[in-house]
Amino acid sequence: MRRLSFVLWIFGALPAVGGTFTFDTLNRGWIVSDGTNNGVESGNSYYAGIDASFHDGKELRDWFTFDVSTLTGTVQSATLLLGTGTVKEPQGVSSETYQVTGIPGSFGYADLGNGTVYGSRIYTASDSNSSQMIGLSSDAFTAIGLGSTFSVGGRITTLTQSAVDEAVFASISGDAASVQLIVVTADLTGTPEPATFLLGLTGVAALLLRRRR
Repeated sequence: MRRLSFVLWIFGALPAVGGTFTFDTLNRGWIVSDGTNNGVESGNSYYAGIDASFHDGKELRDWFTFDVSTLTGTVQSATLLLGTGTVKEPQGVSSETYQVTGIPGSFGYADLGNGTVYGSRIYTASDSNSSQMIGLSSDAFTAIGLGSTFSVGGRITTLTQSAVDEAVFASISGDAASVQLIVVTADLTGTPEPATFLLGLTGVAALLLRRRR
């Protein structure tokens, strides 16, 4: 009986197989503070902050939607990968904090970057023309697992002036920008990894051989 219990413990301790899923954006874009919508077609650009020469210097907030219908398992981690484009900072400002939050299915400007906080990142001019990752929170894990799509809204929370160049993701257009959601999951079935499974079988065989002797 003790041997059987030990065998069951071995298999119960085997780790579950996980999976890594990478999703491109289904849709993305921005909304201006006056309610003007931009980027409602797949592959459009995104922008957050203020550009003095763009939309009369009004604030822009962006959003991203991902099709996660093929996701399986329980979400263990999630990361948002965004092409930075150009970071614009006014004189005397060294960095900008970009925050992403949950948004409702039907949303407007005020909903972007103001819901449940999923993550944030501090951007500086040195981040321009690169791809940077934003680690997402457990609240995001839950939202990703609830439906076939997952959406986030973003805004800069550190704007200091109006009608000046103070933005992240400038000079981004079309599919040239990299936008991905990377999700790591664990399989709820508890199916063991092949190498660990083989190790478990070896232990069981050793126990049975010892019992015969």
